Amino acid sequence: MLDSCSWMWRELALIAVAFLLGRLTAPGGQAARPLLSEPAAEVRPLLVPAPAQHTDVRVPSKLIDARGEIHNLRIGGFRHNVLVSRPGALRSGDVHRARQLDVLYKGSVRVTTRERGRDVTRAYTAPALIEIPAHTPHIFTIEGETDAVMAEWWDGGPANESFGATRFYIPYRRQVDAALAELSAGGPPGGHQKERTRAGSRARRPGTAE
Repeated sequence: MLDSCSWMWRELALIAVAFLLGRLTAPGGQAARPLLSEPAAEVRPLLVPAPAQHTDVRVPSKLIDARGEIHNLRIGGFRHNVLVSRPGALRSGDVHRARQLDVLYKGSVRVTTRERGRDVTRAYTAPALIEIPAHTPHIFTIEGETDAVMAEWWDGGPANESFGATRFYIPYRRQVDAALAELSAGGPPGGHQKERTRAGSRARRPGTAE
């Protein structure tokens, strides 16, 4: 059994390899995304602070639920997550005050972001680098028939305090919660997408897992 130090260095090596592969295969030709200094006006009323369990995470640690695993790491002062997610799982549904970078080194994902008042969806297959601009709501859907493996981190300097400023975007987070409930109950992956929540529906505090 690897000790915690060896485990962390193994994860760091995976992140580095995946990052280089993503840089070499990053999709081109996409329309420029808006660079925001704060969330868009139509997004702000639908944001709620993430619970402490979501932001004050012990590192190193591992979270396991029906969707897969999240390995929480701090390497060189930066917070990283390494996620293993089963097909049909949804992740995120949140907003960060800093740019988020994800390296996909196994599987396929569909990433939906809220841009200029509409949902924009992009598909990625490993190896790929995914960039989420600051203040942009986003949600990941795991596709295909194999688990997806991703590493993610955030801009913000060595302290990387921006991760702790996470807020949930209610329309996306409700989808994440619904998908987790279905997978936990043994239901078919993706069934929650038949009843997507409208953006203007009544707000409630979503769940806590990424």
